[in-house]
Amino acid sequence: AMDEGGAAHASGTAATLVAPAMRENLEQLAAGATSLALSAFRNQFTSSDWLQLADALKASPPLTSLRLFGYDDAGPPNHLMVVIDALHTNTVLTKLSVRATKSGEEAARALAALLTNNSTITSLDFGKDTTIGANGLRVLASALKTNLSLTVLKLPLCGMGDDGARALADALKNNLSLKELHLIYNNVSDDGARA
Repeated sequence: AMDEGGAAHASGTAATLVAPAMRENLEQLAAGATSLALSAFRNQFTSSDWLQLADALKASPPLTSLRLFGYDDAGPPNHLMVVIDALHTNTVLTKLSVRATKSGEEAARALAALLTNNSTITSLDFGKDTTIGANGLRVLASALKTNLSLTVLKLPLCGMGDDGARALADALKNNLSLKELHLIYNNVSDDGARA
């Protein structure tokens, strides 16, 4: 059954219905899309939607660019971790954007694990998420110590603060691959900036 907003909901059947926006993305992946953009904002995605996306990502090796934006009004997208985990099998993904998801430190840990074992992602945009904070930045920074593929890192408005800036600066001392770093709107003092 569909609600007034067009979202699919199961109604007493064993069949799993998919929200229209997710269905479109799943169809694009099945057709061999190399780039995918998905906004979770107001799309009422279910756990099943996220799991189906993760399965599709595992079966879709040509995907080179993935943009995930926003969060569902129901709360933080804990299912984002399922999607990030599915990317561990992708050997051609070069651009990953996870913006304004309110996923914080948990997503930072998942992305750090991905970057530690990935040699193809060259651009990561993990901005507009003030819930990341200094702890999330420390975890992400540790992955940058060993990652050799990332050339662009965007972390605007992520609640970094001076502690996060110091952790990032320490991690980048030995990182020779990163060429662009975007850190605007992070409440970093002059002391943090000197790090």
